[in-house]
Amino acid sequence: MTNLNSTWEEGMVIKGWDLGVSTMKKGEVALFIIQPLYAYGDMGYPPTIPPHTPLLFEIELYEWKLDDISPKKDGSILRKVIDKGEGTTSPNEGSEVKVKLVGSYEDRIFEECEKEFILGEGCSVDVVEGIEHALYKFRLNEKSFLYVKSKYGFEKGSEEFNIPPDATITYEVTLLSFTKAKEVWEMNSDEKFERSKVAKYKGVEYLKAGQCKAALRQFRWILACLEKEPGVPPESQKDRNAVLLSAYLNIALCLLKMENYVDAIKFCDKALEMDPENEKALYRRGQAKMFFNDCEEALEDFKKLHLLYPENKAALNATFICQEKIKKQKKKDQTVYNKMFELFMKQDEERMKNMKTETGVWEGEGETAEEAEANKTEAQRMIERNNNFLRDANVIELSNTAC
Repeated sequence: MTNLNSTWEEGMVIKGWDLGVSTMKKGEVALFIIQPLYAYGDMGYPPTIPPHTPLLFEIELYEWKLDDISPKKDGSILRKVIDKGEGTTSPNEGSEVKVKLVGSYEDRIFEECEKEFILGEGCSVDVVEGIEHALYKFRLNEKSFLYVKSKYGFEKGSEEFNIPPDATITYEVTLLSFTKAKEVWEMNSDEKFERSKVAKYKGVEYLKAGQCKAALRQFRWILACLEKEPGVPPESQKDRNAVLLSAYLNIALCLLKMENYVDAIKFCDKALEMDPENEKALYRRGQAKMFFNDCEEALEDFKKLHLLYPENKAALNATFICQEKIKKQKKKDQTVYNKMFELFMKQDEERMKNMKTETGVWEGEGETAEEAEANKTEAQRMIERNNNFLRDANVIELSNTAC
C-alpha cells in the first residue's frame, strides 16, 4: 500500500476518485472498489494496470478547498459542484435563465423555489448577487452548492427570511435552462443602438428604485455598444451621442451614490469632453471632488456652473459649503502648524538649557561644518527649508515664463 499526498481538481484523476472523494468528510478513511468503467477501462494503464481491471483504494481525506469564484478571489463566493451538467457553454450577460434555488442558513431552509430572469437583472426577482455571479460559470443542468458571504448575499440581513446582517448563506442552485444573449460583436449597428436604448430605460428604472449596481450594469451595456463604434450612419450619430452622454452622466451618478468618487470624476470628465458646459457633469464632478476632500477643485466647478447657470440653486449652495469646508481646513491646518512650532520651540529651549559652552568661547566659534549642522535647532532648520522652497519656487516661476 502506498501513501499518496496529492491535490487535484475535478477531472484531473480517474472518475471513481472524483465520485468517491466527493462523498467523504474531512478526516474520513474509506475503502473504494472501483470498476474499470470508472478507472482505466479497456485501455488499462500499461505496464502497471492491465485492461478491464477493477481497482482497490484506501483513501484518507485530509482536507479540501472549494472552488473560489468570487470576483476578488477572497472566498466570498465558494462553489461545490454536485452534478457537472451538460455541454461546454455557459450563460452570458443578458441571457434568459431558469433556476431552481434551495437557500439555507444554519441548517434551516429559508427559500425553495424556481425563478426565471435575465442574467444581470436578478435583483428584479430578489436573486442575490452571489448567485448571479456564479451562474456565469454554470453549464446546463449543473447542480452546485454555493456558500455566499454577506457581501454578495444579505449584507444588511433579511427580515423576510430571519437572517441577521453579515451572515453566510448556502444555496443549492440548479440551472434548468438558459438562452444566450447576442454578444456585442454579433450585433450590427442598428441592433447595438436598440440595445442601448433598452439598457438606458432599464438603468433609469433601477436607479429610481435605488438599485445602483443593477443600474450600473445597464449603463455599461451602452458603453459596450456605442463607445468607439465604427461605421456609424451619419444620420443617427447625434442620437447615439445623446444616449452615450446620458450613460456617462448616469454612471457618474451611480458611482457617486456608491461613494466611488475617483471613477465618478473620470466619467464626468468623459461627459465634459462631449459637452464642455454640461450642467449635470459639472455639478456631479464638483460633488465628487468635494466628497473626496478636494474642495479647491470642486469650488472651481461650482463657480463655473453658477456662472453658466445662475438659476441653479444647488450649485450656489454647494459653493457656500465648499467655501466653509476650505475655511475649516485652513483653520485646522493653522492649529496643527502652531502646535508643531510650539513643540519645536520647547525642544530648542531644552537644548539651550543643556548646552555647555567653554568660558570666553562664543557658541559655534571654531565649529566644523558638520558640527554646525548638528547643533542647529529645529526652528533654524524649518526656516532654512522654507527659504530653500521659496528660492526653488522662484526658479520654477522663471522657467515657466514665456520668452
